[in-house]
Amino acid sequence: YAVLLPPGRDRESTAARLTESGVPTGSLYWPPCHLQPSVRRSFGTREGMCPVAEDVLWRVLTLPLYIGMTRTDVDFVAGELGNTLATD
Repeated sequence: YAVLLPPGRDRESTAARLTESGVPTGSLYWPPCHLQPSVRRSFGTREGMCPVAEDVLWRVLTLPLYIGMTRTDVDFVAGELGNTLATD
């Protein structure tokens, strides 16, 4: 499940803290279109051209989501994310 961290939040340290508390995370989706290798080669696009899309890219964090998740699992993941965000 993808969440968007608040502005200024360091995704890597947030992910590390969640992992330490038993919540595995993923962090990187595909880059925005203008940063895709083929678009860069074809049109000469570069980082900084679409700052909002790039900002969102670096704030997306993926939380566990799977078919067998119980309500207890969901509450645990949500609680750990809330605790992590509240303590920094």
